[in-house]
Amino acid sequence: MQGPAGAKGDTGATGAKGDTGNTGTTGNTGATGTYPTVLASGQTMRGVWGMRDNNQTEFGRGYDGVDFPMPLPAGVLADVVPKNSTTANCTGTVLEPTAAAGRMCVYVGGFSTNGASYDVFPPDGGNGNTDETGKYGMIVSSSSNDTDTATYGSWAVKAP
Repeated sequence: MQGPAGAKGDTGATGAKGDTGNTGTTGNTGATGTYPTVLASGQTMRGVWGMRDNNQTEFGRGYDGVDFPMPLPAGVLADVVPKNSTTANCTGTVLEPTAAAGRMCVYVGGFSTNGASYDVFPPDGGNGNTDETGKYGMIVSSSSNDTDTATYGSWAVKAP
């Protein structure tokens, strides 16, 4: 016959620290990686731009050259998005820029003058067309009737 259970005993002392385990074997060397040569289809790059022109004798015109961190497969068409606006291809904001596939969206974040106009063109000036980029970058220009103009914003481009 078994008697009633006794009271719970005290916790025992901590045991001694165990020995360090053996070092594991070295893994195999991985394959050499490659850096992509162009922005992959469906991938997006983003950045910022800004300029100032302080021409005291005539209307103001500023330029900002933008280098892309990675080339595009080819230049793309661009939309300039006025402050606090969107377009069909550019539904983001100056703080969270987005672009539709195969498009560049240049978001205007601020400007010192009203009535400024904007152009986007490739580094070679394009074929007389504005609102397109090159594969390595773009030029953003701003003009106004003021002699001192400053403007800035962000951009996004999505590879086709």
